[in-house]
Amino acid sequence: MEETSSEVRSVFDILRERMGMPPIQYVPEPPQESNSWSRQIVATLRSHWLTISRMSFGGASLHHQLTTRNDMRKPQMILKMLLLLVIAPAALQAQLPTKRVLTLNLAKKIAAAAETEALRRGATVVIAVVDDGGYLLVLERLDDTQVASVEVGIAKARTAAIFRRPSKVFEDQVRDGRVAALALPGAAPLQGGVPIIFEGKVIGAIGVSGNTPQEDEDIAKVGAAALAAAIQGESK
Repeated sequence: MEETSSEVRSVFDILRERMGMPPIQYVPEPPQESNSWSRQIVATLRSHWLTISRMSFGGASLHHQLTTRNDMRKPQMILKMLLLLVIAPAALQAQLPTKRVLTLNLAKKIAAAAETEALRRGATVVIAVVDDGGYLLVLERLDDTQVASVEVGIAKARTAAIFRRPSKVFEDQVRDGRVAALALPGAAPLQGGVPIIFEGKVIGAIGVSGNTPQEDEDIAKVGAAALAAAIQGESK
C-alpha cells in the first residue's frame, strides 16, 4: 500500500502543479499488508499514462489542455483525466476468448489419413470433413463407391460436429428403444461420424460411409487421430 499511495500522490501532485497550487504535505501512512491488485492497477496506469493523457477531448489532448489552459474549464479536464485513470485498467485488460478452428489444410490432411486407411482395407467409402458448425470442408468419394454414401457421410460428420459426440451414440439410443432420438434436428443415427478434438474442444468432425458401420467408424477414427500429426507438420 505504501508504494500505491506514493503513486497516487504523485498523480495528484502533478495535477495540482498544473493548476498552480502548492503540493500537499502528506502524513506518512503506517505500513500495511501488500495489495497485489492495487499494485497491478498502478503498473497499468504507469504504462498507459502517456496514451491516456493524449486522448482527445474538444479537439485537443488532455495533456495539451492541462498545460495551456488557464480558465474555469481546467477542473473539468482534470475530472476527465481522473475518470480515465479509473476506467482505463478494466478497458485495457478486456480480452475476447480465443477459438480454435479447423483449417482447410488440416481438413485435407485428416481426409488423406482416412483415405490411406480405407485403401489399406480395400474399402470403398465416402469421406467427409466438416467444421464445428457441421459445414463441409472436404469431401472425397473413392473409386467405385456408391453415390448414396455421399449424403450419408456428410450427415454422419455433421451429427458428430454439432452434437459433439460420435454419431454411434444416437444409433445405440435408437437400438435401445429411445426412438425419440430420430426426431432430433440434424442428428443422423448412423455409426461412422467422429468428432475432431483439439485441446478438449470439438473443432470439427469426420464422417465415413460406404462399408459396414464398424468399418466406417474405424476409418473415421484414424482420420480424426491424424490431427495431432497434421498440426506438428504445419509447425515445422
